[in-house]
Amino acid sequence: MAKLYENDGITMFLDKIDRTKNVIEQFNLDIEVSNGQLIYRDETQTGNFVNLMQDSYYKTLIGDQNGIDEKR
Repeated sequence: MAKLYENDGITMFLDKIDRTKNVIEQFNLDIEVSNGQLIYRDETQTGNFVNLMQDSYYKTLIGDQNGIDEKR
């Protein structure tokens, strides 16, 4: 997390809310978006929020497969 903070990357998922909404839909994440804000309800969502902060979601170039980088 400190590495993201130093590089101003920790808020990228908020700054690019349209892309974040697409990720939430593509990966069927249990996160609600209302009026451009992400709604945090409980600790079961924490992992998804951390993955969004770390930009851990991706799509492969050749196979066009969605994935989560678990090592970030």
